[in-house]
Amino acid sequence: MKSTIETIIENKSNNHFNFYRNKRNPIDHLKEQSAIVPNESGIYLVFTEKKSNLSTDNCNHLIYEIENNLYELLYFGKAGGTTQNGKKIIQGLNGRINNVVSDKHRNLKDENRANYWNIIMNEFNINELLIIYKLHNNPIEVENSIYDFLDKYNLKYPLINKKRGRLNSTDKSIYF
Repeated sequence: MKSTIETIIENKSNNHFNFYRNKRNPIDHLKEQSAIVPNESGIYLVFTEKKSNLSTDNCNHLIYEIENNLYELLYFGKAGGTTQNGKKIIQGLNGRINNVVSDKHRNLKDENRANYWNIIMNEFNINELLIIYKLHNNPIEVENSIYDFLDKYNLKYPLINKKRGRLNSTDKSIYF
């Protein structure tokens, strides 16, 4: 898992953008910042500079060095590709990044991702997110390999990931 994510980070070149907290219109801000992202299949990773308030002590699998600074992986997600049943997913990275998200722990349903990220950023006093993406024909393979690794070793999920819905044995917080 760590090497997969490190490879994506090392090859980020122009495949990244930043999202800033509390912009006047977060939805427009995310659309502007993500305008460089193609609407093709791939995987994206969301990082923030490491902060002590995110409770990632003993979570080295979530900490990465990027441009000589320590960052924490907050989320990983996929877009496009093919499902396990062979169905082609049309929505690509740009559409997925600018889509809606639900979070039952925060009582949010179909909230625009920009507003959702802003809520998370305000909650944890995060000023900036770094989003790195990589085009991939079958991103579900990458996503599943990360989840499989985390599940196999019962490791904490990134703060915003909750796909498989398991409570993390190392952290019984509301985030999972």
